[in-house]
Amino acid sequence: MIKQYLTFALADELYAVDVLSIREVLTYRKPTRVPKATDAMIGVINLRGGVVPVIDLRRQFGLNDGSDIPAGAAVVIIEVYHDDELATIGGLVDAVDKVLQIDSSAVAPPPTVGVRINANFVDGMISRDDDFIMVLDVNKVFSPRELNVIESTAVMEELV
Repeated sequence: MIKQYLTFALADELYAVDVLSIREVLTYRKPTRVPKATDAMIGVINLRGGVVPVIDLRRQFGLNDGSDIPAGAAVVIIEVYHDDELATIGGLVDAVDKVLQIDSSAVAPPPTVGVRINANFVDGMISRDDDFIMVLDVNKVFSPRELNVIESTAVMEELV
C-alpha cells in the first residue's frame, strides 16, 4: 500500500509524518507565550478562532542547539488523538521538505538504540539515497505525558 509522508528538517536531520495526520502547514509566526508552559511549548497561536499550542520539536527532542528560529521555519498543524479525543497541535520545524509517496513495505522498523530522540517516537525508517528519514508517531510525540500539557485550556484561551 502506498502512503504519503510530509518530510521536514530538524537540526540538519529529516523526519516524516503521515500526511493523514496533517491539517495544514503555516509559515512561522511568533506565538503568544503561555506562563509556566514547558520549555518545549513556545506558546499558542490563533487558528481561525481556535487556540493551538505550538511545540518546538527541536526542544521536544533535545536537539536545540540554542540557535534562533531559522528563516524557513514552519508550523505543521497536526491532529492527534488523546483519550479518543481529537487535539490540534502545532509543531515548529526548521523547514518543510516535501511529500514522499512510499510503499509501506519500504518502511523499515525503527532502531531500538542509538537514536538522538526518544525511540518510542519513531514509527519506522525510510531509506532515501544514502540517508534515512525517521517516521514519527505523532500520537506518541504529542502525548499528554510527553508534553506535560496544561490541563485547563481556559488559561490559554484567555491569552489569544
